[in-house]
Amino acid sequence: MKIESQILLLIFCISFLFSCKNENKKEKVQYVLFSGNIKNHIDQKIKIYGDDTNFQKVIDINKNGSFSDTLKINSKGNYSFLIDQKRTNMYLDRGDQLHLSVDVKNFEQSIIFQGISSDINNYIIQKQILDQTFLLDHSTLFSKEVNEFKDQIREQKQTKNNLLKKYSNLEKEFISSEIRKNHYEYLSQLYSYEGLHPYFTNKINYKTPKSFLDEFKNFDFDNAIDFEKSGVYRKLCFDIFFKIADEKDKVSSVNFMKNQLTKIKTTKIKDLLIKNIANRISLKNNESKDLYEIIMQVSDDQQLKTDLTNKIKEIQKIQERTARGQNSPTFVNYVNSKGGNTSLIDFKGKYLFLDIWATWCGSCIKEFPYLEKIKKKYKNRNIEFIGISIDKEEKYSAWKKMVKEKELGGIQLFADNDWNSKFIQDYGISSIPRFILIDPTGKIIEAIAPPPSNPKLIEIFENLKI
Repeated sequence: MKIESQILLLIFCISFLFSCKNENKKEKVQYVLFSGNIKNHIDQKIKIYGDDTNFQKVIDINKNGSFSDTLKINSKGNYSFLIDQKRTNMYLDRGDQLHLSVDVKNFEQSIIFQGISSDINNYIIQKQILDQTFLLDHSTLFSKEVNEFKDQIREQKQTKNNLLKKYSNLEKEFISSEIRKNHYEYLSQLYSYEGLHPYFTNKINYKTPKSFLDEFKNFDFDNAIDFEKSGVYRKLCFDIFFKIADEKDKVSSVNFMKNQLTKIKTTKIKDLLIKNIANRISLKNNESKDLYEIIMQVSDDQQLKTDLTNKIKEIQKIQERTARGQNSPTFVNYVNSKGGNTSLIDFKGKYLFLDIWATWCGSCIKEFPYLEKIKKKYKNRNIEFIGISIDKEEKYSAWKKMVKEKELGGIQLFADNDWNSKFIQDYGISSIPRFILIDPTGKIIEAIAPPPSNPKLIEIFENLKI
């Protein structure tokens, strides 16, 4: 062992003995004294990382598994250490004197911290083990019916809160923060239930009871501290905000968003929500104009407001030229999967249902089975089903292969310039799948038609007596 390491270890041992008498009496120096013993390791180094900083430190591990060094951190908070590609969290503050014991073969279960701030670190490890235990039962948990599910996640939250009581030297601020984090994790599970329950139980069109998300009503969208420290809170700010808005009628939804954004004082939170509202402004969204007005009233970002004003003007232009009854934009000489080239005018006298898709689009592919059923149903009717791929030129072979493998019926065409094809731009298509319905005279019926999986499409066909 080097002389410097021996001196550091001696200092640590003396300090550690003193700290055991009264752990709360920290000597606030500008570094952390970190040592330990590691069993069954392969790598000869332990690496320390700062989660919220650029801090990195590599410490050599001696042949007998011991190590010792100082960590000159800039601020207290969340850090992590890595041994043999196994990584876990830890908490450090200047003045801490920590000793780590770990067996790499039984990694998290064997971790024990001693010294100043050992309680907070032992708590972190035990909470991680708890969370992993809960995750093992993920599918079973989300398969439970509403009341049983709620009871279990409440019990999980309480178990994590009870764990805090096992450690006597935790700061009040940390305890309060962890209780809030546990509650956010609980709310996150509530939010996920509506999507995961039907997935694990094969329940189609499942909806939770109206009162299921009542606990979201008083959610605090303006907690600056938790926004910085909790990834779960940041995600919930977004998820709950739009969940509440989407479940209201148009007028109530607009009022809710405007009122909440007016109340929020934390710039980062407000900006996050405003930018996500801005992302919802599109040709497909009938509420785009209302969302635009909200941002104009509450945002201080002049560049964003200018960009959105230009975007709204472009949307209005597209809406005018693709309104019902307008002549459809056309395409000429698109490559046909069956050979030769095909133009829109070739189908004059027939209703046309256009499917704009690409081989990389999972949502597009999910619609194929529904569309093929409709094609068979209307096989002998006055309607032509046309698929238009907007894949890039280098994906031409992949397109041909998918058309064959998926046994796609109707007419399958390859656009002349992917997203930049004039036909695609004239319709303002910025996301796929996109479906368009045109009448036998070439006029637009629906510039944004329902997808084949939506029963409303058949209703439209029947009303047209196709």
